[in-house]
Amino acid sequence: MGREQSEKLNTSPSRGSGYQVINDLFDRQQDFIVVGLCGKTGSGVSTTAEILNKEFEELHLNAEPPAAGTDYERHEYRLLYNYARRNWNCFYLVKTRALITARVLGKTADAFTQFLCELVNADKCNNEEESKSIIKPIVENQLYNAAMTFEINTQFKLKEKGLPNTGIEAEKFFGIGENPLDDYDAILLNPKAEREQRPIVDLTSLQGNNCEVKLPGAEEDGEPTAIHIHVEDAASGRISITNHDLYSLFHYYQRSRERKKGNINSLYYWILEEYIYHFLPEQTKKFWEKMSEEVPDFDKKETVAMQLLGNNLRISNEPLDKDQDGKYYNLKEDAYVTIARDLNHSIKILRAYMTKKAELTRRGAKSADEKVHIRALAVIDSIKNPFESMYLKQRYSNYYLMGVYTDEKQRQERLLNNKKIAVEDIRAIDRVEQLKKFKKEYDDYKNKIPQNEMINGEPHTGEESKILPRLFQRILDQELEQVLPFIIQNVSSCLESADIFHQQFKGQQRASESEIHAGALYQLDDVPWACATDSVGTLYAGRICGQGKLRLHIAEGGRGGHGQ
Repeated sequence: MGREQSEKLNTSPSRGSGYQVINDLFDRQQDFIVVGLCGKTGSGVSTTAEILNKEFEELHLNAEPPAAGTDYERHEYRLLYNYARRNWNCFYLVKTRALITARVLGKTADAFTQFLCELVNADKCNNEEESKSIIKPIVENQLYNAAMTFEINTQFKLKEKGLPNTGIEAEKFFGIGENPLDDYDAILLNPKAEREQRPIVDLTSLQGNNCEVKLPGAEEDGEPTAIHIHVEDAASGRISITNHDLYSLFHYYQRSRERKKGNINSLYYWILEEYIYHFLPEQTKKFWEKMSEEVPDFDKKETVAMQLLGNNLRISNEPLDKDQDGKYYNLKEDAYVTIARDLNHSIKILRAYMTKKAELTRRGAKSADEKVHIRALAVIDSIKNPFESMYLKQRYSNYYLMGVYTDEKQRQERLLNNKKIAVEDIRAIDRVEQLKKFKKEYDDYKNKIPQNEMINGEPHTGEESKILPRLFQRILDQELEQVLPFIIQNVSSCLESADIFHQQFKGQQRASESEIHAGALYQLDDVPWACATDSVGTLYAGRICGQGKLRLHIAEGGRGGHGQ
């Protein structure tokens, strides 16, 4: 049922209050949905996430059905198109890759540089100092010191009457314990993003300088005790915050929630939403691209590097395997959900942001009866461990895990042609993602190399790549064999536990006629789904209803997929 229909039914005098309550309940459920995507690298998981992240107009659907097919098929296509047009809502995209990369910001730039240098020089005896001279500037400029800009006056505006022309004092406006958006009724949203002439916050004394914002209680954990906000332009309220400080703020928000110390300044929900859902993913992408451009052959190691960072987090809650003294970080019992916690807090930030946004919208509404819907729809682009999915399922009743399948030959072609990843590197990626393959590889490693055969404290191996043995040796040294299901990626198990199955078919390849007709998406198991398509004619699900498991089949036409 579309929203237009439901609203008409709500206003119908013939309907009882019971119906209205039930209808409102289901309406609220649709306002908050979390979708986790799982699948092998190259299966099209990232492409699916990007599709769900688009507005309906950006999908470029054909309003008219394809000429091929029966009258029934064309009629069905029109029904699906009209349903999608009326009910489509884009999802906020949570990039797991970005959150994992952000974890290194809790370490020094030198430590992360050393980690990358060791990966680069793992296969060859390159000059380590030469590698550092290339990598360290990239780490500092593209990651740690990269700054996000935020314009206060394009986000918010003032009523004609309210605050004095001088605006709120900077300390009160940015203070962690303050709530300027809540305490000052004169502050409204600025939907047209037009710069206001009157300043909301007084930044004149800080023009070109930093405003230090203290993080109360952070000193207890030995964490950064303050963040620094640089004032770029006092008149427009344009400020900038480095990636390192933004991560400190995000981490502080996490600790505050876990310790139930209350909410932070409402302003930071806007800043963190911009950071998690826009700046951090984009800057992470730029960083890894720069590494691949400047460091020879690094593009072949990028995915494995991310896998190592993720597995390290599941072992010890630390992105790196060793501390500054060269000792392994200890195993932590709850570290296996480290990535899931970051995902959870990212979703909490979205909900807090949407709630505050709704409050400010109501504040500026012309009528008190004006409805404000909170559309907090989130899609997580990569779930690699079933326990991470379980963690999220325990917290959100409207959480669904979608398994993305594709033909194995097609998947490898994507990685070979689009990502330029060699066959042996694809095999290395698959070994880390599949627990069964990983265990076999690990057993072979353990049996081939007796512990007494060491050279300079490192295992002697004849294998060409020493990246995977690095992880194997940590598991061996720290006796982690019994906890492998918790700390290692296990895509197969994720797919087995998925609520929704999404399978792509290449060009002329099809499933049975009952599942796919003329490249269209059909509803199965009597559960209604909206659909949309990208530029190559691939159809995707748009609305999630029901609790039963679904099988969705996608017929892909035109060129190959984008890979992950």
